[in-house]
Amino acid sequence: MNIGRVCRKIMIFVLSDIRMVFVFQFGLLFQILNIVIGIASYYFVFKYFLFNEVVTEYNQTPLSFIILGMATNSLLITAMHSFYAAVNNVYYKRILEKVLTTTTSPYTLFIGSVISSFLPSIVTTITYLVTGAVFFGARYGNLSNAGIALAVLVVGVMCTLGVGVFLAGLFCISPLFRQSSNFIMTLINLFTTTFTGAMFPVRILPWWIRAISYLFPQTYTIELVRLALAYGSSSLPLDKIGGLLISGTVFMLVGVFILKKGLYRIRKEGFVLPEKGITLILS
Repeated sequence: MNIGRVCRKIMIFVLSDIRMVFVFQFGLLFQILNIVIGIASYYFVFKYFLFNEVVTEYNQTPLSFIILGMATNSLLITAMHSFYAAVNNVYYKRILEKVLTTTTSPYTLFIGSVISSFLPSIVTTITYLVTGAVFFGARYGNLSNAGIALAVLVVGVMCTLGVGVFLAGLFCISPLFRQSSNFIMTLINLFTTTFTGAMFPVRILPWWIRAISYLFPQTYTIELVRLALAYGSSSLPLDKIGGLLISGTVFMLVGVFILKKGLYRIRKEGFVLPEKGITLILS
């Protein structure tokens, strides 16, 4: 395998997707405005109703707690959706059909799309943190621990990518999942956004919801980032670190297995276009 050629192909896909982001620059602007308005609403809620309360466990005010959670969750949502979205996009645009008949690995196409998808999320995360700190006085912890928190976040994003690979595998191998993919992804997104600790501590949830939330690497990541910022590396519990690594590894291994099976099945059985009911068989 020519590593240089593979890297050039990935870069072409990345640059193509980045250009599309800037074509829709007004959409990005409205997204930033939406974040600012959202933070303002949190600020006034906590100012008038919860100004005497603090989340003592993480040494943060409620406002800082939520902003940090939403900022972290923005990257985690992208990590969960990016690989699935890449596969979904090239499948229905029939790009995957062409790639599977060439010497180019489909994973080259997927990885390029995944990398480029993080650009808007990084902007979103920075906007959350800077707006909260500059305009609303949010304090996220000890800034000397920022490097540790960033390292934890990077590991968490890598582990959450495993969830995306798993979902992409289900999309490829299951026609039923493809037919209901929008509904299923909406439910998964709603659950992981609400119950993985971005808005409130997971410990207050009923035990059965808490048990489900700890199946996802996002739950461990958000909690570990908070603890790292507040108290440094010495505060990171080994059981949470282990849970993050195990969850991410299991999702990734199972996901890669079923994704390979799914791509083989697509190549063998062809592509079904729901809008016309046509099957395209690859020779």
